[in-house]
Amino acid sequence: MMRSRATLSVLSVALLPSIVAAQATNSAIAGVVKDSTGAALPAVTVSASSPALIEKTRTTITDAEGHYKIVDLRPGTYSIRFSLSGFSTVKREGVELPSGFTANVNAELKVGAVTDTITVSGATPVVDVHSARVQAVVSRDALSSMPLGWKTNYSFNAMTLGVVTSAFGQDVGGNQGELDGSPEYHGVNSSDAKYKIDGMDYNSLHGVGGGALRLYYINAAAVDEVNMGLGALSSEYETGGVQVNYVPKEGGNRYSLTAVAAYSDHRFQSDNLSSELIARGLKTAPKIDRSWEYSVAAGGPIRQDKIWFFAAPRWWGTDNQLTGFYNARQHTPFYTPDFSRPVVEHLPNWDIAGRVTWQVTATHKVSVSHNEQKTCNCSFVATPTLAPEFFVSYHFRDRLTQATWSHTAGPRLLFQAGASLGIMGQTSLPTGDVAPTDISTIDVGSGYLYGAAAGTGYFSSSGGAFYNSRQTHSNPLYSQFSVSYVTGSHALKLGINEEEGWHEYNAHVNQSLQYIFFNGSPILLTQFADPFNEQLRMRKIGLFAHDQWTLRKLTLNVGLRYDYLKGWVQPRDIPAGRFVAARSFGKVDNVPNFKDINPRLSAAYDLFGNGKTAIKGSFGRYVSSQGLGLTEQNNPALLAVPNASRQWTDANGNYIPDCDLNNFALNDECGPVFNNLFGTVVRSTTYANDVIRGWGNRTHTWQGSMTVQHELLPSLSVTVGYFRNWFGNILVNVNQALTPADFGSYCVTAPHDPRLPGGGGNQICGNVDVNPDKLGQVSALVEQASDLHVGDVKRVYNGVDVSLTGRLRTVAQLTGGVSFGQTIFDDCALNQTPQAFATGYGWVENGHDAAVGGGAHPLSSPFCRVGAPWSKTAQVKISGILPLPHGFEVAGVFQNLPGHEIFTSLTPNACGVTTCLTYTDEQVAPVLGRNLSAGSAVIPIVPPHTLFEDRLTQLDLRVAKAFQLGGERRVKAHVDLYNVFNGNTVTGVNSVFGSEYLTVQQIMTGRFARFGVQIDF
Repeated sequence: MMRSRATLSVLSVALLPSIVAAQATNSAIAGVVKDSTGAALPAVTVSASSPALIEKTRTTITDAEGHYKIVDLRPGTYSIRFSLSGFSTVKREGVELPSGFTANVNAELKVGAVTDTITVSGATPVVDVHSARVQAVVSRDALSSMPLGWKTNYSFNAMTLGVVTSAFGQDVGGNQGELDGSPEYHGVNSSDAKYKIDGMDYNSLHGVGGGALRLYYINAAAVDEVNMGLGALSSEYETGGVQVNYVPKEGGNRYSLTAVAAYSDHRFQSDNLSSELIARGLKTAPKIDRSWEYSVAAGGPIRQDKIWFFAAPRWWGTDNQLTGFYNARQHTPFYTPDFSRPVVEHLPNWDIAGRVTWQVTATHKVSVSHNEQKTCNCSFVATPTLAPEFFVSYHFRDRLTQATWSHTAGPRLLFQAGASLGIMGQTSLPTGDVAPTDISTIDVGSGYLYGAAAGTGYFSSSGGAFYNSRQTHSNPLYSQFSVSYVTGSHALKLGINEEEGWHEYNAHVNQSLQYIFFNGSPILLTQFADPFNEQLRMRKIGLFAHDQWTLRKLTLNVGLRYDYLKGWVQPRDIPAGRFVAARSFGKVDNVPNFKDINPRLSAAYDLFGNGKTAIKGSFGRYVSSQGLGLTEQNNPALLAVPNASRQWTDANGNYIPDCDLNNFALNDECGPVFNNLFGTVVRSTTYANDVIRGWGNRTHTWQGSMTVQHELLPSLSVTVGYFRNWFGNILVNVNQALTPADFGSYCVTAPHDPRLPGGGGNQICGNVDVNPDKLGQVSALVEQASDLHVGDVKRVYNGVDVSLTGRLRTVAQLTGGVSFGQTIFDDCALNQTPQAFATGYGWVENGHDAAVGGGAHPLSSPFCRVGAPWSKTAQVKISGILPLPHGFEVAGVFQNLPGHEIFTSLTPNACGVTTCLTYTDEQVAPVLGRNLSAGSAVIPIVPPHTLFEDRLTQLDLRVAKAFQLGGERRVKAHVDLYNVFNGNTVTGVNSVFGSEYLTVQQIMTGRFARFGVQIDF
């Protein structure tokens, strides 16, 4: 029972977001020392001791105001000792310290001999009165006690209030594997999230939508705690997205070993396919084929108090039977699901971690770690209308090496440095039986995607990342150095972090073609300028200063950060392809070259001076994450029009384009290409100078918050917070070859259909079509939206979080909260400029088609200011652990989440943001006064954020029984039950309007049990 209570004490400050503060993700202990009259005591020696420290004890002295602060502490249980000549010694035991938290521990010394020791007790502080940092911390005890699947980002997101997972579906018991799980928080994109180990980035340099990808997947067996920085981040951080930092295990002064085994398969799963889902077109429910984890974690001393080691091999993964099926007519132009061959995605992961920590001298510490990893995302994301052949399988091989050094130069001065090198490789290979002659096909009428991989956004960092084959290599190198000067009431930290490296990939599309069908009939085809290869390089430097002052009850945190980012494209020779000649490209430098000054300010006010109630506020500027996405977009090989579409009239019905595809003009069955620059080494898209270089021109967010945190009971606090984030330097893509006069406007009528809002039949006006004489004329310029001088283009988030965190005086521990907010996208100003569309942050709203001037260009003014209703965004999350007699324990995680938005279907459509419908000349010409330039137009017929599926409710439970074997030896068996209510909430539908509209493609996985055992020695 003593162990259970200790665990609960840790969890009281470790689960779900609490409004807490720290200068970094390292922990600290701070407070003020006074005598019995209330006068401040300077020169008091304060020592913090813990088994978590290889040096055992960290020491400082109080300043003239009696304040002290001990920084750079590892998570653990601490004993704090206060001593001064002429006074009795005071000792505070059992202070539980999670990462990123500053525990406020005050002391009162009475006159007496130093040898007289007074031991005081008290609950672990749960309110951080030193800054406004918002974070969520999951301790190792919580990781081992909670039903958290495979302890992936999905698991941490499920426990973290305000976080939305950017992923392919709802994770149930780890069934999503390690696919992504990138967190979005309070309207800030997942691309701004950063992943760190021991405070150092390990992201791949290559970015989708500007951010950096996470290729390396964390080995949870080697992790001591997970710290998720959410808001009010100090100047040490570049971006304002979620900062996920994994605190590694280091070993210890005694030998220990933990072995974990867990397993489940389809025999332990319930069927959650209902008659209602069958009626909506779902043929089969997703199933767990098998799910497993086997790991060993061992650590201990090589030399007591001097050298520690830790090692952790881990093999884990999931095989899922998806709702999709292989193509019974593969190698033909058609798709018929083969119900005898359901798709099983294979998501195995293997990692071995090793770490050595060396206390070189009393003041110098060095740590070195290395990870070897192999993983595969094989046959994933298949649905009833999305064949596995349309996707590739991603095979990863990653290596990550890190080293850190710290030097305590006296009680007030601390030096820290670190370096991280990743060697990351990815090979993308066809999924299923894909022959070189198979061609990628999208049927925009039925929503079927099949044949082979390609992707309409081919060669684009923000487009469809699906290639028939691709090889990728990325080598990020990250380094940092800082110096801290801490007196007690004042703490100054200066530092620099740097990241550089290169990224290279090669790609190819089968036959350099993709077919576009409408209900089984060819209408378009897309030609690709492949093969393709490139090498990109990048360097980032951040200089930061963070100053903290405590003035009576008020603590001010003032920071300033300078960010420098430079990217460049290496010279390359690309061989000839089917539709393009051999090409050579020289080096392109300074794409981008950004310099930014980012101020940060926060304050925490200890309202009553007792450390139990704090009012906090923050305000800061954060640049957006930039991997090599913007560099890639300025690669001349990409800007030379890498793909182009054209009409295809299959007159003889043989499903073969009977025309000369190398003739880009009208000939036989093929119309002219929509972009007449295809196949030429001519820059079709340029970037304004203030988009890719200069001071303050990088896309960024301003973030502000105001929170109140109060300790209701010992170890139990409530927090109420208001958050506002707004985005700057939003970009627009402008076709300079066109003016508003080059477009004709028209209205269309939405179909009468009960599946549409209001039953359909409404008029949709503001649509435009480029004049026929301007078809194919493209001279795109990406520029700041403000440069158009037509009004503001805005993206703003407002939201409120309420959370309760801690434990009661009884044995129960409970943490929970509710979060709700709204992000407003407003680009109505662009209604005046149909030749432009907003593109910043991966944002393409307003129904704009990215092919500006390339044919159909829908613009629907009613859809230009959108945002999901507050009631639709609310989320409730509750988790807790309940120790029971005789070594039993029950733990659970509950989530009630917003329902699936229809337009975020796994099936891509022509608009990308909502349900669309193809209109023909016969329907539009009477209103437009002429035929459509491209013969058809794709029009959004449902406003974004309008149609939602039912809210998702998920409860996961664990029942465990511990068997003590004597000493530190213990065996703990557990049964996890995921999706206890056997929910079958819809998480994906076909959003292409037609006969398959709103048919269900994906639901959450049904209830299943997993059995496991953990052995501790």
